Amino acid sequence: MAKKFEAIMPGVYLVGRNERNPGIVYFRRMFNGKRKIQKATLQGALALDLKGRPTKALKKEAANWTASLANKAYIEKREGLHEMTFADLMREYPKAAELERVKSGKPSETTVTNTLKAVTQFMAAAGLKSEEKCSKLTTDLFDVTITLLIKNGRTKTTAWTYAAAMQTASARWAESYFRRAGFKPPQFVLPAKRNMKPQRYARPTKAQLDQVAEWYEKLWKEPDKRMWLAATMMLQFAMRNGDAILATPEIFQKRTIKTKEGKTVERMVLCYTPHKTSTSSGRSVAWPVAPGLWERIEEARKTIGKAAERTLEDATNLDFKEGEAYRSRRGGIGWWRRHGEEQKGKLIPFGHMTYLRINKELRKIFPEAQKASYELRKICIDHIYQSRGPAMASAISGDDLKTVTYYYADPSQAIEQDGVDIAELL
Repeated sequence: MAKKFEAIMPGVYLVGRNERNPGIVYFRRMFNGKRKIQKATLQGALALDLKGRPTKALKKEAANWTASLANKAYIEKREGLHEMTFADLMREYPKAAELERVKSGKPSETTVTNTLKAVTQFMAAAGLKSEEKCSKLTTDLFDVTITLLIKNGRTKTTAWTYAAAMQTASARWAESYFRRAGFKPPQFVLPAKRNMKPQRYARPTKAQLDQVAEWYEKLWKEPDKRMWLAATMMLQFAMRNGDAILATPEIFQKRTIKTKEGKTVERMVLCYTPHKTSTSSGRSVAWPVAPGLWERIEEARKTIGKAAERTLEDATNLDFKEGEAYRSRRGGIGWWRRHGEEQKGKLIPFGHMTYLRINKELRKIFPEAQKASYELRKICIDHIYQSRGPAMASAISGDDLKTVTYYYADPSQAIEQDGVDIAELL
């Protein structure tokens, strides 16, 4: 449902107000045929008085913002700002991101890398060259390019993600850095689109679940237990692969918990804050590990630790060119020689490569899935939802109930508990 805009004065709106939410104040005006929207710095009691009327401070901020729109072109001309080319954008965006990361911790290096890759893909599809001005990328060209990408086999989500990367690289937080570097910040306006929600989660077939169970048990018999442990973190604990790659053994902590029968016992507990929620809701996960599963995890960690020490020793003693090893043995001795010390302390050394292997194998079971390995996380959350209820599913996933029921659980399946006669509870 679209959020409601309530006008509180010309050009000033209150968005999303309801019984539980006081709403957010935005400025909105048409300027040179384009709609400009910006969130006010003043919110709450600083923006509105007890009767819901705008304060003097808010009126002043709104007037200054309106004036800045009219004076923007003049200011840019006076300051001698140059129009950006796409080469300038791709050079200055990482610099701006590095400075912004010092202040706020975002955007991450991974986000910057992925954004630049998407920008490159979109420019290639649009036929744009790096020396061309950013102003050449109009809304119409956005529209044509997105359509072309989809016609050429890209998914709708991928095409729109590439387009959105152009706006990410020229986000509002980066404008001050661009101006300081002597450039006029580019203004990319995407075409309007209908809301495209991903398809709701549907539980895999019984045949697929049987295949996953058989595949998971086979992993335990492999001499390299990294794949088993990597799959365990997703299938048993619904951990995102990105969190598992960064994890260290310290995420398992011994705690005293109370069982369903009311007994007090000591258990190993998985404790971490998902990266995805660390900068938003801050939801953390604390999930007890079944004793039998913990014995297997300990055995797997010992095997992985010995293999890591042996491979690191071999990589140190062997005499060959690192560059050649890097090219010819991706993930082998060459990689251990380059990054072994750093990866030795991880829960899953070289986890990113391990998940690539898992993804390749699970693609045979889930050929239609966008991210095959991610199906393990979905299976875990869905089964917890069905057997122990939505609250427990939310606890293990680190997501709120709305997210769990839409993206990870299949509420159309009956919960695996007997029916209740509410009249008996009255």
